[in-house]
Amino acid sequence: MVLLLPITTWPNENCGRWLVIARKLSFGSQSDAGARTRETLMTVLNTLKKKTPEVTAAFKSALDKLAEQPDSDPSKLLSEWIAPNYPSAAHN
Repeated sequence: MVLLLPITTWPNENCGRWLVIARKLSFGSQSDAGARTRETLMTVLNTLKKKTPEVTAAFKSALDKLAEQPDSDPSKLLSEWIAPNYPSAAHN
């Protein structure tokens, strides 16, 4: 069995670069709460991007369900899109 490993970690290091640029262009967050909100939102969207090609549909679906059921756990509303048995997106 031959295990092929990448020579560098460049793809992993570069995957979040656009977030740094976006934060810089928008002058960052105005508060600690704003920074945490951005971190959480970007984590959710990046996870969805890795799990489904339908990022917008998944996020909208969860927000719609949350509007109907405000006491729901948002992570459970996304579970149908990020469940382990859901096939990963082909465009990781």
